[in-house]
Amino acid sequence: METMRRKAVFPLLMICAAVCASVYSQPGPGTQRPRTGGPVLIKDFEEPGEKAEKVYPHDPVAARKNLEIGEYYMKRKNYAAAVDRFSEAIEYDKTWPESYKKLIKAYDKKKEYMSAVEACLKFAENNPDSGQLKHFRKEEEKYRKKQEKLEKKEASRN
Repeated sequence: METMRRKAVFPLLMICAAVCASVYSQPGPGTQRPRTGGPVLIKDFEEPGEKAEKVYPHDPVAARKNLEIGEYYMKRKNYAAAVDRFSEAIEYDKTWPESYKKLIKAYDKKKEYMSAVEACLKFAENNPDSGQLKHFRKEEEKYRKKQEKLEKKEASRN
């Protein structure tokens, strides 16, 4: 009797295992299987050459996190990644001067002085009543002068 039950249960277990395996191996709703070969299609809601703009809610916690990650990249001398993170921190909290200061420093390390000037102007635009405005005006002037020196140096080489 015991062996008959075992013989009857084993095929049922095998059928259940096969059904479960086929169900779990299929992608769930909202997921796609990776494509093999062929061109990658552009999403339906984007026009070719048009980039969808991300909307950033005011989130000081996300700003702080991006700032910390940017500082990590600065220590590693990965200034391009630091610029991206500091810029994202600014998007999350446009009133936080520390993000702008770090962004300006990263641009300075990359010798992108006009980008540093633009960051100063962006701070002034977003925070016209800030007590830090005088500091950013001085920084703007400093980086304009650095840009002029750089341009003169490049002109003398040619």
